[in-house]
Amino acid sequence: RLGYERMRVAVQVKAGEEALVLFAGVGPFAIPPAARGARVVALEKSLEACGWLAENARENGVAERIAVINADAFSMAALLKRRFDRAIVPTPYGMDRIVDALPEMLRRGGIIHFYTFKKAPQIEGLKKSYEDLGLEVLLCRRCGNVAPNVSRWAFDMEKI
Repeated sequence: RLGYERMRVAVQVKAGEEALVLFAGVGPFAIPPAARGARVVALEKSLEACGWLAENARENGVAERIAVINADAFSMAALLKRRFDRAIVPTPYGMDRIVDALPEMLRRGGIIHFYTFKKAPQIEGLKKSYEDLGLEVLLCRRCGNVAPNVSRWAFDMEKI
């Protein structure tokens, strides 16, 4: 369903980047950046999904570039004592508060690809709240409807 988004994000990745993928699942947003040469840290809460992610990484020849961590994304700051060039966050419904912790996980100039579920009238307020976190919104686009008047939105943001 998000094939276009996965490729849109992946083509922005440069070899050698360090990327953080939260809510990684079985790897649809983790494997393409690794295939482009990024070193990826993928956090996933489901142990079973972690197993499938590791298998998918092996099958796609990128296992050496993906570190799979079985952990809750909300514990990332305590677990990972480093900063990343890029964060890819296909946020599950209702987990938007994760965005508050993202700026501290990025280097200055780092990019966040953040996905959320919102109604169109909420978007302008979101942009302002992201700016208040020290992020510049580079792109905001609707990328699918999920319920009446509720869409999935993609935000690309830069830490300034």
